[in-house]
Amino acid sequence: MEAVPGDRVAGGGGGQGSYASPLVRDAPARGRSRSARGSGTPWPRRYLDDADLHARRQGVAVRLSRGISPQGTLIVKHNAILRRYLWRAARIFTLSVCIAGASLVVASCDRGPDVSGIAHLDGGGPPSRERVEELRRLVEEYGRSVNEKVQAVGRQADYLKLLSQAYLQQGLFGPAYDALAEALVLQPDNPVLHQLAGVSAARIGKAQGRPTVRAEYYAIAEHHYLRSIDIDPGYIDALYGLSILYVFEVNRPIDAIPYLERILDRSAGHTAALFVLARAHVELGNREAAINAYDRIVARSTDADSRARADRNRRLLAGSP
Repeated sequence: MEAVPGDRVAGGGGGQGSYASPLVRDAPARGRSRSARGSGTPWPRRYLDDADLHARRQGVAVRLSRGISPQGTLIVKHNAILRRYLWRAARIFTLSVCIAGASLVVASCDRGPDVSGIAHLDGGGPPSRERVEELRRLVEEYGRSVNEKVQAVGRQADYLKLLSQAYLQQGLFGPAYDALAEALVLQPDNPVLHQLAGVSAARIGKAQGRPTVRAEYYAIAEHHYLRSIDIDPGYIDALYGLSILYVFEVNRPIDAIPYLERILDRSAGHTAALFVLARAHVELGNREAAINAYDRIVARSTDADSRARADRNRRLLAGSP
């Protein structure tokens, strides 16, 4: 290894310059790794040989020859670190501004167009007569369109009701109930639709072999009948259908009597309701009340067959031939 004289360092003691350590022409040797004995570190410790230490002294000598003190070198390093942090802060600030701008754009899109100035469309003043007429025509046009759609929905509900009635006449109770369920989506407060749905569900339930399934359909029928009565308390068809369900299907004759009495309050000569009322009293063991119901049929009915049947049942209950 060949050494060369070092540079003269200015500012030595007593005004006399001194020479720095000689420089090394050859590259410093690479650091050798040795296992750390007893140090507790999981990685090998790096050891430097004399050439490495000589190179480091060379760097110090060069800096001193250029007039840069160790304190100055530390200041330069601090400035570099400060510049890195400032650059990162600038990037974070720019990203935040972009996100905030995007949020404002999305919020403005959600609010929709601003129509607050619709009254001043003609140059900032009140709208002209032509503009008023145009707006009036648009309102009338949209109003007609809305009315047409509402009428179309009403016609669709009427069509489904007629379709369900045709199904009921043909004994197709399943398709009838499906059509009524669709119609009730359009008109949920229609008492006629609920009454027809009660009839359909009761007939479907009567055809079921499993008692649990049959009871489910009877519960659906009861719900529709009661809903129809809630909407129209005087709807006789719903009152009569619920009474039939209670007396003949679910064995609850005592619950049917109030609804049958409400029918007779509105129509004293309702023969079918009188027959059901008589049957309800028979089921409950009220023989005198049943005979009284048959007497009312004989006295009020205009149908000869109904009178004859009521008279025969009355005599059977009375024990006379």
